[in-house]
Amino acid sequence: HLSQWLVDGDATPPSISVTRNADGSLTVEFEGTLQTAPTVNGPWTDVDAASPVNWSKDQAAGFARSKK
Repeated sequence: HLSQWLVDGDATPPSISVTRNADGSLTVEFEGTLQTAPTVNGPWTDVDAASPVNWSKDQAAGFARSKK
């Protein structure tokens, strides 16, 4: 699951998109900071990586969002 999240007064949400690759891995492209969580309610943690991020198909399912 992917979502956009605003932390300032800017009404334009940051973009986030996911592509499933032929090998089953995922490529996540985003603006701002990528955050992940084990549930939709968090706790959310920043991912220390620049866009795009690649996740292997054997990683645990979770949630991701981009924030400004």
